[in-house]
Amino acid sequence: MAAAPFNWNEYLNLATTLSGNADEASQRTAISRAYYVAFHAATLHAKPNGYAERSHGRLWKMYAADADPNARRISALGNQMKRARDDADYVSAVPRVADVMNQQLAAANAFTAQLAQVPETSPQPLPPNPKKTCQNCGAVVP
Repeated sequence: MAAAPFNWNEYLNLATTLSGNADEASQRTAISRAYYVAFHAATLHAKPNGYAERSHGRLWKMYAADADPNARRISALGNQMKRARDDADYVSAVPRVADVMNQQLAAANAFTAQLAQVPETSPQPLPPNPKKTCQNCGAVVP
């Protein structure tokens, strides 16, 4: 029997719970989980339009390149949230981590409402990434 699909909004519930803890590890994890709520919501919205990747950068580029201004707003918010997540996950000293966490939670809560403003036909797929070839031998580089 197949498992039911995971409800990515559970990450927001977890992030909210973790935000009540004073330790930095909980706050950083809340920042990260809040981002993934937005990333997965945007991915699910883009999937019917042909998006089948797991690339964060490519997803936000797809929204940024769309003609719809709401899609472009989603890209800006998604990229902002990704930068906060990257810092929380990879930077050893994040200034005012509790403030960043509160901003990230607010952004995650606003994200769903903003994504609802993006038409079902947006974002449109980007052209495939061009294949890279070795300049010396012409072989395709992975």
